Amino acid sequence: MYHKQPDQQDKTLAEWTKETNAASPPDKHGGIIGWVHHKTAPVVVPKQEVPIGTRRKRMEVSYMYLQRALAQEKEDAKEFKNMVKATQLIDKLEAEKNEYIDKTLKIDDKIISPTGISDTQVKLLSVERNALRTLTNVVDMRIDDLKEQD
Repeated sequence: MYHKQPDQQDKTLAEWTKETNAASPPDKHGGIIGWVHHKTAPVVVPKQEVPIGTRRKRMEVSYMYLQRALAQEKEDAKEFKNMVKATQLIDKLEAEKNEYIDKTLKIDDKIISPTGISDTQVKLLSVERNALRTLTNVVDMRIDDLKEQD
């Protein structure tokens, strides 16, 4: 790396660099032109004062974005909660459907082999079986509808 040597040997390199940089005009970014720009000494940009009205407006805009983000987060949380409720409801409906199917199968067994049951009871069991099948179909439609909403 190229290092410029001081013109006068009575000063150290650090003293000479400070004096040279103090005499140099600042560049367009507010840093000092000269030997300051190297890896170990970062350029210090002077802080500019922002007018109060501009700061207030920036804060209002930031607050507005924050409110929108919070509203979106609440909406997402609500949607997730509804989705979880729908999933739980689907699980309950499927359990209910399985109960209806089990009852229907038991009734089918009684109807197929009606030993010790009167004809009226067999007819009533067949009406009950049809009602359970209708209930199963309705629960199936509810499950399909809930799945489509997700």
